[in-house]
Amino acid sequence: MDHFDVVLLGAGSASEWIWSHLTGKSIAVIESGRVGGECPYVACIPSKAMLRSAHVRRLVARSFELGATSMPFEFDNGSAAFAVASKRRDRISENRNDSNASRELADAGAKLFRGFGKITGNGTIGILVGGKLANEISYDALIIDTGSSPKIPRVAGLASTPFWTSEEALSSSVLPESLAILGGGAIGCELADIFSAFGCRVYLIEGFEHILPTEDGEIVAVLRNALRGYGVKVVEEAKVSSVSYNGGEFCLEFEGRSTISSEHLIVATGRRPNVDGIGLEALGLRPNPRGIQVDEFCQVLGAENVYAAGDVTAVAPFTHGANYQARVIVDHLMDGRASASYDAIPRVVYTEPPVASVGVISGESSDSNREIVIAWMDLGSTARAVADGETKGLLKLFLDKGSRVLVGATAVGPNVDEMISEVSLAIRAGVSIDVFAQLVHPFPTYSEGFEPPLQRLLL
Repeated sequence: MDHFDVVLLGAGSASEWIWSHLTGKSIAVIESGRVGGECPYVACIPSKAMLRSAHVRRLVARSFELGATSMPFEFDNGSAAFAVASKRRDRISENRNDSNASRELADAGAKLFRGFGKITGNGTIGILVGGKLANEISYDALIIDTGSSPKIPRVAGLASTPFWTSEEALSSSVLPESLAILGGGAIGCELADIFSAFGCRVYLIEGFEHILPTEDGEIVAVLRNALRGYGVKVVEEAKVSSVSYNGGEFCLEFEGRSTISSEHLIVATGRRPNVDGIGLEALGLRPNPRGIQVDEFCQVLGAENVYAAGDVTAVAPFTHGANYQARVIVDHLMDGRASASYDAIPRVVYTEPPVASVGVISGESSDSNREIVIAWMDLGSTARAVADGETKGLLKLFLDKGSRVLVGATAVGPNVDEMISEVSLAIRAGVSIDVFAQLVHPFPTYSEGFEPPLQRLLL
């Protein structure tokens, strides 16, 4: 039986960071899918490539308004443009081929085992190919990075229909005439933005009070209005009772609402950690559909020398969150004492306009002894927004009055996906509002929008 210092179960973003930075140890990687996980091939990168094409298309549509052309621009066929955008997407995502990533893994000195990894005991893991045990290796430390999968709701008739998940939606080169998206979270909103830009009739359906249910309602209102301006039919507080597919058309029935019909249906109702079948029971652990619990060093609770990172932990389920956990694990394996803190990890929805948040974004604190003060700014009133012809945007800052340190921020508008890191740093470093408010931003920039609310929070 081959032995390794470290075995990575799954080759996602966290694992890629680990095998690229962990030195002086023998490393094995077990992966049944693509090396690099979903992000480079069917998730983050292809979606951002398509969003770029969609946003440029919308910007070109404003060329006359913004003085770039002497007359309104006449667009080509949306379906043809979508096909071209898809070719660019596939080129950027390496046509969903992991050959380069596999080569980089080998160049880093790690050994790749193709197959499904299943823990067989404390310190051993089997590699299954075609459902049969093909190999077994041992380890000193195990890192679980098995990612997540789409969560499919239990809706009558849905399972028997040819619905898409985000993977199929981001792999297709054919633009449907109409599309229903079940789920108004980050993935659903981004897909609605993409498909509507090319002329597809889109229904964005959310069961909760508003799309992006975990975000601030005032922030969401700005995005909702933008999507509706693009022609997206945003349907909120809608409970789907059944789904059927006949004659090339989906039919969605609702409780107390009119039926929606569309050529295609995307299910984007969240994701679930991949914990089933990987042999957690061999470590004395019971698979939890809410993810593997870890401590501040990303060590799995109840297991010795076992770590977990990425979506499988359901903590900060973003690529940057996974990479952060990977850094903590590498430090710990190298006898460091770095520990994970998730208070300052930002989250972004890359729509037009983007939505970005970090930390506490509510005036109600779970700590009864902490008073939260809120200040806001209309980003559409900044000098840069006026020059750019951007009229919509909102920034809200949340201050712990007692400590005089920001605990959160949320924003919608141009460039907020980049601006949010300024608040992340302030939270992480515990920067006093008295210091933060002295920061001078270049004129004219959107980040100047921080200054008025920061000054108000000084009072």
